[in-house]
Amino acid sequence: MTGNHEAIIEPEVWELVQREMERRKSEKGRHSGVRLFSGKVYCGECGTRLGSKVWHSTDKYKQVIWQCNKHCKKNSPCKNGMHLSDEELKAAVLSATNKLIENKDEILNSFQEIVGGVYDTHTLEGEKAKLESEMDVCAKMIEDLIRQNAAIPQDQSEYQAKYEDLERFYNEKKAALAKVEGKLKKMQATKADIKFCLKQLQKQDRLLQTFDEQSFCALVDHITVFSKEDIRITFRNGSEICS
Repeated sequence: MTGNHEAIIEPEVWELVQREMERRKSEKGRHSGVRLFSGKVYCGECGTRLGSKVWHSTDKYKQVIWQCNKHCKKNSPCKNGMHLSDEELKAAVLSATNKLIENKDEILNSFQEIVGGVYDTHTLEGEKAKLESEMDVCAKMIEDLIRQNAAIPQDQSEYQAKYEDLERFYNEKKAALAKVEGKLKKMQATKADIKFCLKQLQKQDRLLQTFDEQSFCALVDHITVFSKEDIRITFRNGSEICS
């Protein structure tokens, strides 16, 4: 019977997947999704994503390497020409994740205190409600103006001027509402990511011995590579740890 069985996927995990899909959709096809690190690794020099390439694809030395997509561009190539293997990225993530776990009590305490305040959406929700109310009033005024013009002969120049003023006001509020909704959506998503990350971190009661794909997906937001010795892992709670 519906509603009487345990959920196969935790609600937080489901929401995380939906946000990730939305993020990839907004990137207009720039995310291939072929590999685990796709869309997650950025060049510290120019900010461009690192792309994957296969070396020695037909022999026993085959390996996947990651390199700045802008490095080989003819116009203004990136100076960061180093490359990383899958294993090097996994090692960096493993090291940073264990550092996060080692300090989890301090991280949990500090973030639990600030997440409610920093990501309080009440102000934006108030702005959203105000803009929606103003748009409703304006829409009603436009309807009344059109109705009056149809029922009673009016100076059409004056009517058109009033209509355009109301339409301009409505569109301004509509644009403002879109911005507020965008900020609100981003803040809600960030807050949800942080809460999810903290929940997953709380479950980690021991250091990881090997790279764990599930922990990576749950905890890591993105990776920024400056060099092989300087790989910075940014977790979903905003913490940045150098491996």
